[in-house]
Amino acid sequence: MTTTTSETAVAAADGIVEVAKTERTTSIRLSRKALLVSLVEAKRFADVKSSMPILQTVMLRLRNVAGDVLGTSRLEVAATDLNMTYIDVVVAEATSKIEGVEVDLAKPLNAEPIAICLDAKKLHDVVKALGGDEMTVEIVERRGVNDETTKGKTKRTSYSTTTSALLCGKSKFKLTTLSGKDFPKLPSMDGLVWQTMPASTLAELIEGVAFSMSQDTTRAHINGILLESIWHGEDGGSKVVADKIRVVSTDGHRLSKVDRPAAGFMLPFNGGVYDKTGVTSPKPVSILIPRDAVVELRRRCAKGVEAVDIAVKSGW
Repeated sequence: MTTTTSETAVAAADGIVEVAKTERTTSIRLSRKALLVSLVEAKRFADVKSSMPILQTVMLRLRNVAGDVLGTSRLEVAATDLNMTYIDVVVAEATSKIEGVEVDLAKPLNAEPIAICLDAKKLHDVVKALGGDEMTVEIVERRGVNDETTKGKTKRTSYSTTTSALLCGKSKFKLTTLSGKDFPKLPSMDGLVWQTMPASTLAELIEGVAFSMSQDTTRAHINGILLESIWHGEDGGSKVVADKIRVVSTDGHRLSKVDRPAAGFMLPFNGGVYDKTGVTSPKPVSILIPRDAVVELRRRCAKGVEAVDIAVKSGW
């Protein structure tokens, strides 16, 4: 009898007790058409065949830009297959409330960016099906601490969940949501030096060597094209002058090369810092562009783009 009473007392004590809980709701208002245009491109970069669910998604990340010309906030749209990354920015207006009290998004969060990941195809299809010019992305983040008691022993655990919904007029869609923290780190654009090349020149270079690119994905060094700047040093090497732009491709049997006048274009490297004092035999700066990226550049040039900005950085 005593044993039974003791077991009953322990069973009654077992369970989960919520110690603390915080709920934050963020509403992002933006143009549906602007988001759709971005998603059409983003879903092409998501890897729908990947065994990693996070690569099948598009990340929507709200960035605080107080005083920025884009407005009070901007929504970053990003997708990646780990080889190529797509990043776009959509102008948005956002409000955020914690336990019903509005917070100032311009303050450093409030510092942690608000980010969610949604299935690329489903997100595109829903936004495309919605009517109206404007829509709202609603993000609800719940965080808390629980005390879980089992057989008289208490263990404190924390939890975090994120849900999202798309609202437009009377329509509301809830989608499976993954945390933006799980999305691969995006390349930083800080400190990059960009060089501009006419799209017609790039298209001509690619057309001249595309036929001899290797299709063997296991041989990354030839599964694409080599782009390099040919230059020479002047004034004892303190001045660098670009002579040519060169592209090369090979499949192991054929090799093709195309040179064009640099016309002021030179590949920047490591932030565009050149210290060539005393150099007597400069070496060309070169990069390998993977086949998938070459196909994408070819497609962009064919769509009537006037110029392509190129920057190079080691160790993304």
